Amino acid sequence: MSGRSPEEREQARREREIRRLERAGEPVPPELREPVRSSPPPPPVAPTPVSPPRAPEPEPEPPYVPPAPPAEPRAAEPEPEPFTPAVHDTGEHRHDVHDTGEHEPFADTGDHPVYHPETGEHDVEPLTAPALSPGFTTVGGPPAKTPRPRRGLRRRWGIALLVAGGLLVLFVAWFATQVFQPFGGPSDEQVAVKIPEGSSTATVGDILEKAGVIDSSFFFQLRVRLDGAALRSGTYRDLHKGEHFDTVMKTLSAAPVAAKTISVSIPEGLSRKEIAPRAKEAGLSGSYVKASVKSSKLSPRRYGAPKGTPSLEGFLFPATYELKRRSSVDTLVDRQLETFEKEIATVDLAYAKKKNLTVYDILIIASMVDRETAVAKDRPKVAAVIYNRLKAKIPLGIDATTRYQYGDWKNPIKQSQLDSSSPYNTRKNLGLPPTPIGNPGRAAIEAAANPSRKDYLFFVVKPCGNGASAFSSTNEQFLKDEAAYNAARAKNGGNDPSRCKG
Repeated sequence: MSGRSPEEREQARREREIRRLERAGEPVPPELREPVRSSPPPPPVAPTPVSPPRAPEPEPEPPYVPPAPPAEPRAAEPEPEPFTPAVHDTGEHRHDVHDTGEHEPFADTGDHPVYHPETGEHDVEPLTAPALSPGFTTVGGPPAKTPRPRRGLRRRWGIALLVAGGLLVLFVAWFATQVFQPFGGPSDEQVAVKIPEGSSTATVGDILEKAGVIDSSFFFQLRVRLDGAALRSGTYRDLHKGEHFDTVMKTLSAAPVAAKTISVSIPEGLSRKEIAPRAKEAGLSGSYVKASVKSSKLSPRRYGAPKGTPSLEGFLFPATYELKRRSSVDTLVDRQLETFEKEIATVDLAYAKKKNLTVYDILIIASMVDRETAVAKDRPKVAAVIYNRLKAKIPLGIDATTRYQYGDWKNPIKQSQLDSSSPYNTRKNLGLPPTPIGNPGRAAIEAAANPSRKDYLFFVVKPCGNGASAFSSTNEQFLKDEAAYNAARAKNGGNDPSRCKG
């Protein structure tokens, strides 16, 4: 409650009314300008429960001082006396509770009308609050705004957490499918793998991944550790490409089942003596070299071989053969001869027969083609060189025939071997060697039966040709090709220059 007397409050009310009338341009009644006379003090009022009573201010109210213009700073005001505002307004309090009569009462901001309990009126005209001195704090005004968290930042954090959570769920799901493989299945392609004794889980996983049985060695190792599987060594032939980890672990945890058959793979172009170690390694009993001298299954003379042909060289068709366990080399030879007869029956031999060549001659040419070519497209061209040289009565000059005679396919040919008068020395002798120098495959036989129609007479390996050869029809061009080869070989330290690093 204010500490001013009724006369002071009345005087203040009149002054406000005078100011309001002056701002509105209305006449001011003379009675408003008359001083307020003293009246008996009112009876004491009981203090409110919230604010304790205060003694009236003894100082008289100083003359009214008009407020300074808003543009100019106000003079420092004396610090107001401590005051605790009432929680509930009873009508006896004024909004300008800090007014001591020494300065203009605090003006409302225009948001709420000022109530005057003496007259029961509201001053509804919006007033402009004067500039406050530094450090001046309004009491009862709107509280200062508390900084609120930025909604955009919180929203971005929420989205980021949702995305991270979603990615985590996807990763966990993907990881689980890699380990437990709930989808997919094996292919129909069967694979045989050999697990060496004492192999670690990592080694087994790498072997299986390389063979295509599993997709990932890492996840397979993890699954084996999770299941506590004990893998065993041995040769397992009943696996397939793309097998489930469950199947692989079950198979490798049991002893390998003994195979009912054995597989023997024979590459194209190998001679009888080169095939023999492969037959022995496969577990076949007997001597392959002896078994391939002759057979009741096939007579070389039927295909144009001369009487006294020393062996079945050229008729032992190269392929992969599945034989029963504990089979002998005779079984392998018989299967090769049977396959040859089936294959040769489907080859077009018309062109070769026009050149007066027998099937046996074609096998001899095909065996040289297989030895002299590393690129499929060169086979008909090499065959053309042999045909053209035979027609021109020029020695074939194919060193592979000399290598066959001495059984040496790795070491450099010696000059003494090239000077030999052996019928396999095609540098000195005209025509074909007496027998095939190996056992040609289907592609070489077809090239020998149907050579290119080019007039090539020479060929030499191309530098950096990855096995391809340069073919020519004149000696002049051949000498250029040969010089290029020798220069590249010298640059390569005397090594084969046919394959160059990219």
